Amino acid sequence: MAVVYPSIFVLMAIEGATAGPTAGWLLLGGFTIFVLAKALKLWAIAALGPRWSYRVLVLPAAPLVTNGPYRRMRHPNYLAVFGEIVGFAMMVNAPWAGTGSLLLFGVLVRRRIAIEEHALEMARGSGLHASSTPRE
Repeated sequence: MAVVYPSIFVLMAIEGATAGPTAGWLLLGGFTIFVLAKALKLWAIAALGPRWSYRVLVLPAAPLVTNGPYRRMRHPNYLAVFGEIVGFAMMVNAPWAGTGSLLLFGVLVRRRIAIEEHALEMARGSGLHASSTPRE
């Protein structure tokens, strides 16, 4: 993911550079979506605090984070990334690269969520995870 994430934005920028200017309403709509997605991402990272990492880590005896956006959703950071992709694709006029990026990132996120959920279950089962709050 650490390589794919920046690469998809480069790919969209290349398509956008060859496609020509973006219509004003697409530019404004894309910018709005992108900024809102970035705000959600920063909120999610702030809620995780020092626990945030690109790697899947479960800290021993650490309670499950349930504040910030995690109070309402399980994976706000990934939702934010999808918003970033949509918003950026709209801003730079990259419908093909944007769609491909969404599909590719969707596959990667699905795998990543499965790994994260498995790590949390293993930690909970071994007693390393302080929270017994079930994930819905």
